[in-house]
Amino acid sequence: MACIGTREPTSFGIQETQSLVKILVEDDWSIVSGLALGIDTAAHRQALESNGHTVAVLGIGLDTISPRENDALARQILDKGGALISEQQFGISAIGGNLINRNRLQCGMSAGTFV
Repeated sequence: MACIGTREPTSFGIQETQSLVKILVEDDWSIVSGLALGIDTAAHRQALESNGHTVAVLGIGLDTISPRENDALARQILDKGGALISEQQFGISAIGGNLINRNRLQCGMSAGTFV
């Protein structure tokens, strides 16, 4: 299940994301999101806290984690059997169009999407 959301969520948005992700993980769904700050971070963290599977789709090359604040989260995703994926070559930095394309990939590889 793909989760796409704002980088500046309200506390209500974070709570609802966490609740939905917990329910989905309990039903053995994998969570796919973009490792961005905000809702993406909340979704990945909740999936891990609920002992679920999560995949981060990056809009940059796999040689860099962005935002840097999520470096530890990216490592946790890998340590718990998740994945980091990208269609970008190494050395490609965050560009607006690539971030939009990242959302396309998240939706395309998922059975459903919640925003």
